[in-house]
Amino acid sequence: YVFWAPKLCGMACFSMVLQSLSSPTAKLVDLGKKALEAGVYKKDPKNPKRLIGMLHAPFLKFAQGFGLGGKLVWFIGANAVAEEILNKNFVIATVSNQIRHKGAKPKDKTGHLVLVHGFKMEKGKIAGFYIHNPSGFYNESQENHFVSVEDFINCFSGRIIVLWKK
Repeated sequence: YVFWAPKLCGMACFSMVLQSLSSPTAKLVDLGKKALEAGVYKKDPKNPKRLIGMLHAPFLKFAQGFGLGGKLVWFIGANAVAEEILNKNFVIATVSNQIRHKGAKPKDKTGHLVLVHGFKMEKGKIAGFYIHNPSGFYNESQENHFVSVEDFINCFSGRIIVLWKK
């Protein structure tokens, strides 16, 4: 668990996608081990007890083995994220793990992945996003957590993985 816990956010998001499609899914650590074998993660040469990843391009290839298509989209804003959701695609966003805190303004906007599954409009503008956050606080910021568009942008790297059922 200590080995896998820091890097399973991507597999947790992927597992949620598979579950929503009623696809059989392995336990997270088993899914992580399969992903490691597929090159989605790399062992850190400086510290073999640490993983580097989740590497997005190898992940897309890995997801194809589960009957999913996908694409990587970089340098985007809130409207592009909402458009992918409107197209009924699954959106995994690269963010700071500080997204679980209201008003967060992290310097590093990478290192964590969340599943973005909805958004809210107010007065013709995106007011925020609904996310499932593997590192969120239980009953507070983990499941169906609403993040204002300002907080989302403050924590968002501008990179998403988009998945769809083939």
